[in-house]
Amino acid sequence: MATYHIDLKLDGVNWTDVTADARASVDIAVQYGISGTGPADRVAQTGTLSFALDNSEHNSGGLIGYYAPGHANCRNGFEVGCPVRLRIVDLGVTYYKFVGTLETIEPESGQYLSLLTTCQAVDWLDEAAKQKVRLLPTQIGQRGNQLIDTIVAAMTKQPAGIDLDTGDSVFPYALDTSRDERFSPMTEFQRVAMSELGFIFIAGDTSAGGKLTFQARRARQVEITPSAALSDSMSGLKVTRARSRISNRIKVVTHPRLVDLDRNTILFSYTSAPSIGAGQTQIILGQYRDPNQLALRCGGIDMVTPVAGTDYLMNSAPDGSGTDLTANFSVTASFGGNGVEFEITNNGSVDGYVTLLQARGRGVYDDNEIAVEATDSASKTAYGENVLTFDMPMQMSQAVGQDIADYLLAAWKAPQTAIDSVEFIGNRSAALMLAGLASEPGTCVTIEETATGVAGDYHINGVTLSIRAPGLFRFGWSVMPVPPFAGGLWQIGVVGHSEIGQTTTLGF
Repeated sequence: MATYHIDLKLDGVNWTDVTADARASVDIAVQYGISGTGPADRVAQTGTLSFALDNSEHNSGGLIGYYAPGHANCRNGFEVGCPVRLRIVDLGVTYYKFVGTLETIEPESGQYLSLLTTCQAVDWLDEAAKQKVRLLPTQIGQRGNQLIDTIVAAMTKQPAGIDLDTGDSVFPYALDTSRDERFSPMTEFQRVAMSELGFIFIAGDTSAGGKLTFQARRARQVEITPSAALSDSMSGLKVTRARSRISNRIKVVTHPRLVDLDRNTILFSYTSAPSIGAGQTQIILGQYRDPNQLALRCGGIDMVTPVAGTDYLMNSAPDGSGTDLTANFSVTASFGGNGVEFEITNNGSVDGYVTLLQARGRGVYDDNEIAVEATDSASKTAYGENVLTFDMPMQMSQAVGQDIADYLLAAWKAPQTAIDSVEFIGNRSAALMLAGLASEPGTCVTIEETATGVAGDYHINGVTLSIRAPGLFRFGWSVMPVPPFAGGLWQIGVVGHSEIGQTTTLGF
């Protein structure tokens, strides 16, 4: 019989099993992965785990307030920010279904009531949603996996694990259109996934769980061997066949860049004259802008280290008419892909004004987007026109954009019975329990149901799990059909996947 365990890293180092204090009256609930199943649903939302702990004198500590931070009896280390995980052991194998951080702790008041503490944890994608991308340089000639590595490495907290496919596209320029002041790593993940036509999510496994995963464009086209099957064995299946899910005119937007040849283009210029007191340091942030259209942001590469007298001047008067104090100041610039941070220190004995401050480099301009289209007249006549606009912010190739448009049209031009959700109880058989425990976002599964006529192979996008004491496991999936032409793409030198026109179709 499968057993579940809630672990907390109370000392910040070692995992402590607190399952004995989990309240049986409240289900353990988990959700993670990509909840949507549309063509633009490519990055997972923040995953969550909720559970309740016994805050009465009947818990393992024998103390009221044992799970109430701020209480004199609170268990040492029990606080928001504490690492938490859910693991399930079945037939000797441990499945790590959730790894994250305690986000909220809500002890119930009233000493004569239920005395439980409701907890919710969030997975690592919460970090990616909250933090801001800051001063990452423009990336040149990088693939999607390399961009994700760069973004993750710059973050404060790292995921428990990482598994990145090698991206199928090489992006000549990327992160040049990021906005340090408002873009999060999650935003950049979405831009990478859309530009690659890939998927990004957190997946569990049997080693540690919490693995940040990137599936490149071709992954779901070649990984189509089902690892589990549901055949009239689900406890719930919701399907929809809707005209709104048909897309018969696909508009794909690509973003070719223009790049300056001259390294001396002024991409930022400070127009005010702030005062910096003697011995003080001031931080000034600047945004790169197109010198010919100052209302437009731009990227920058090959930025020039600030030169005194050329890139910065300090004077005793704000209009620059006083004594030149430039020699008393030091200026350090930290350049990002679309902005700069100046650290200016007045090493002198008198106050001074910054009367000139600029950043020079080669501008990278994304102001000439190109849209390509693919349409199906028969579909439009039969079902009405429905336009899908698919923006690929890092994709510069118009040819790739056209291939993507053709591919999306093939996948979405005809009516299809979509599975909104599928649920099943793992306890009904060993095969169903294994399907629920071992299947993660990206896994290929077979789903068949007699009454609806559903029958085919699907990739899991998102996962839900609820556990009711003493051990009823209810699993749920959001799924997408395997892509058109799946399994028929050319794999060089692989028998059965390399005979063009017989066993394979040219991919992109």
